[in-house]
Amino acid sequence: FPDTDVSDYSNYNYNLSSCEAPSLALHWLSDDNLGHGKEGNGTLLDRYALAVLFFSLGWKKQLRWMTADHVCNWFGIECDENGDVTGIIMEQNTLFGNIPTHIALLTRLSTINMHSNEIRGTLPSEIGSLSRMEYLHLGATDISGSIPTNIGLCTTLRTLHLYQNKINGTLPSEIGSLTSMESISIYANYLTGSIPTSIGTCTQLKVLSLNLNKIDGTL
Repeated sequence: FPDTDVSDYSNYNYNLSSCEAPSLALHWLSDDNLGHGKEGNGTLLDRYALAVLFFSLGWKKQLRWMTADHVCNWFGIECDENGDVTGIIMEQNTLFGNIPTHIALLTRLSTINMHSNEIRGTLPSEIGSLSRMEYLHLGATDISGSIPTNIGLCTTLRTLHLYQNKINGTLPSEIGSLTSMESISIYANYLTGSIPTSIGTCTQLKVLSLNLNKIDGTL
């Protein structure tokens, strides 16, 4: 990539391929002007993962993104007391593109809220490695494909909202591993098959919304 000032990144073309976005993120991270080796601007891994997200999706509100500021000061980012990224809050923010697999590098992530955007592609299977995830809201986007079976590894997940998308396949039986689950909303998709009996182990479940699918069989 050509030499580029940090200020130019906010005007860069988004929606890059799964190979281009990580490469450009590395280029940005290696820029000496960022001072990324100093304390106080977030871990390198968090900065890299968020940079890949930036180049994979385009959005309207970008306050402080791709600057030398601590990532906790970037718009839509929440952190814990140690400065580790715990939340990405980007609902209704004109996101357009694919969620990169690199989001799994944010190992302390507990909240993803990107509902009401134009996100394409599938829900990355790597989401299953986010063992602290509690709130996953990707409703009213354009996500397609099936729900990855390893979502059952997100055992702290309490809210799963994937409504009004293009999700197909069956509701995975692994969802029964989510014993902390309180709300599942996947209505208005293309789910088929029957509701897995394993859902009976989700004893904390208060909301189950699966209408407007092609689910058959008995409850």
